[in-house]
Amino acid sequence: LLGLESASIFECDFNQLHRTTEERFEAFNIEFDEIVDFGVKDGTVSEDYGQSQNTEGRTSFYTAGKNIKSAVFVLSSDKNNPEELMKQYIVILHELGHVSDMENRVNFVSPDIEVDAVKAGWMRKQKGIWTITEEGESALGEYPNPDEFYRECSRLYRKWKQDQVSENGESEESTIEDDAKITFEESEEQAFSEIRAYLESINPYHLQDLVAALLEAMDYHVSWKSPPGKDGGLDIIAWNDPLGTKPPRIKVQVKRRLDNIRVDELRSFIALVNEDEVGIFVTTGGFTKDSEELSRTQERRKITLIDRQKLIDLWVEYNDRLEKDLRDLLPLKPIYFLSPGD
Repeated sequence: LLGLESASIFECDFNQLHRTTEERFEAFNIEFDEIVDFGVKDGTVSEDYGQSQNTEGRTSFYTAGKNIKSAVFVLSSDKNNPEELMKQYIVILHELGHVSDMENRVNFVSPDIEVDAVKAGWMRKQKGIWTITEEGESALGEYPNPDEFYRECSRLYRKWKQDQVSENGESEESTIEDDAKITFEESEEQAFSEIRAYLESINPYHLQDLVAALLEAMDYHVSWKSPPGKDGGLDIIAWNDPLGTKPPRIKVQVKRRLDNIRVDELRSFIALVNEDEVGIFVTTGGFTKDSEELSRTQERRKITLIDRQKLIDLWVEYNDRLEKDLRDLLPLKPIYFLSPGD
């Protein structure tokens, strides 16, 4: 695989991935003389290539003796989770492209491997969220080697491309449509990357206000918001009517998080929700599979989980019902594209 022999690949957790280059090198005991800045054709210079990209990987270059070496860092994946494993494969291939760039002094910002995986029928992507298909799960088992995986992925993409030409004929219009679709997907992914970064750094009490405003826009009535300080596990209480006479009472916990909410954290919240009440857990991160399973299996309580993506979707859906000043809690502006064909 291109660049594989000239790069060392390290799995790390979210916090390690977002440390400085020197901090990561220290964590993984990488000995170096100097970190190499990688100048690219758009005029930017970085010692940690990929930090501005919406990927879960980083590539860094350094000198050791007379040699220039590279270190690729990717998020650890659950090897029993096909979606995580597929995404990690794609990130590794993307990052190894940067190794080739360093050797050839070119910029690498192409989404080719992501496009290949989608056109091969192995992955689906919507708003930056990747979902593996049944064909993709089969491919992981059939091609465990990244090199073989990439070659087969590329082969299927070429076949898809040839089929398009056979059906429609090669034309400048089809090329423009392909480019437009890639531009649309890149723009959509970039937008959600910026929204995600905003939510990850939002003031926790502003996030609480955001969720309360969203509930009001959805025609619920917020009767209480937790003041600054310890909240005892509850951040918002809401009702179906202004006077709080119509059950059920709605209890809400809001967490600004980068990682997933663990099942023990969800259990602690559920313990605060009575059998005749509704519990809503909102996070800017996600939920573990155990947490999702626990919420689904509640027989006497209704527990709703709202992760980052669902929160964004609801905010967009009910944005026109919000007061203008409240929209600034998560300021969004629609941009219209000509819808690309499938």
